[in-house]
Amino acid sequence: MPINPTTPVRFQRYIKISGWRNHNKGTLRGFFTAELPSGMIIHDCMLHEKGEDRWISLPSREYEQNNERKFQPIITFVDREAEHKFRDQVLTALDESQPWNREARP
Repeated sequence: MPINPTTPVRFQRYIKISGWRNHNKGTLRGFFTAELPSGMIIHDCMLHEKGEDRWISLPSREYEQNNERKFQPIITFVDREAEHKFRDQVLTALDESQPWNREARP
């Protein structure tokens, strides 16, 4: 479908978090959906914690190689700086929305 240059494009300013699902296993704390300012929606993002460290994982494709379970990233970044900026923005959105306090828990 061609884009009409006169049609306004809707952009939001912040990352929105939804669909929180608790899943405490190892470092994994839960799954969530992130809606980016561009309108892109990423399902099955994961929040991890170990001690004071927190990080996110994005969806990946699981495969087996030499009887070993491995994961191939589906979404990547142009460099570490872009990856860290994205991570920090998502962690901020998680902290601000605190989905674990208002959405269903298992």
